[in-house]
Amino acid sequence: MACICTVACRPGLDDATATLAVPRSLPPFAALPQPAATLQRSQELTAEAREALRSGQETQALQGLTLALTTCPADPDARLELARFFATRGRSSVALELFKPVRAALASCGACQDLLQRAAEDPAFFHLRKTDEGAALFAGLPKHPLPWKKWATDAAAALQAGDPARLLPFIHSEFPYDLLRSCPACKNPAAQQVQRRTLTGPLAAGKIAQRFDTAHPEARGVPLDLAGEPTCTAGCCDWQASAPPAEKRVQLQRLCFWPVTPGRAALTAIALRYGPTDE
Repeated sequence: MACICTVACRPGLDDATATLAVPRSLPPFAALPQPAATLQRSQELTAEAREALRSGQETQALQGLTLALTTCPADPDARLELARFFATRGRSSVALELFKPVRAALASCGACQDLLQRAAEDPAFFHLRKTDEGAALFAGLPKHPLPWKKWATDAAAALQAGDPARLLPFIHSEFPYDLLRSCPACKNPAAQQVQRRTLTGPLAAGKIAQRFDTAHPEARGVPLDLAGEPTCTAGCCDWQASAPPAEKRVQLQRLCFWPVTPGRAALTAIALRYGPTDE
């Protein structure tokens, strides 16, 4: 198929028998969602596109993935899915173009490191990795994944200690985070409804941490429990408790992060489960 686009078709990258057209342009790139609420919409569109693919609706899937990445140019999952769509249909040149700005921002963008490390292990990009351009794209990637578990363990310890100063390194001044919690005043844990609040900035985070300050009697903090070591996948770490929280105690269930840099992550979600109270 003749190329009629600004994204170059390259014989070494593209399958000569590929029939999928190369787009005239591609969605832009950003290192951080602005505004952060666009990330949720992008994730919804990506999920819908995956479902369309499973149903064999390739045109709808491509449109959905393109819209997802256009909605949030920082969404690594939307970018990876769109690159995978083209690479598995003989258009590795398009995948390369989608990854190029990610590579350019690698030194300062934690989400970029995670994205390229995942792509480097993904069978969809086997052909791309075998080309000179692909080899250069993936060359010199850090050998170790981002420290999701350390971030989660450190942030959880800060919450458990009720210490705002230790939690603040995980708070981005402009990037919101969701607080998900069961009803603190519910007497029946089985009937608790999950409440969601979107917060921004260090002041709100400090108030969250202070809720668990049990070292100072005047703080009247509620003890926060951690169920062993967290299990981390896809930017979120979960603590699996085998029993509901005890009376007047709280369990930490989940922490999610956005890797701002390879060494620093910002919280995007804190999920808590309260035990029954007599209030």
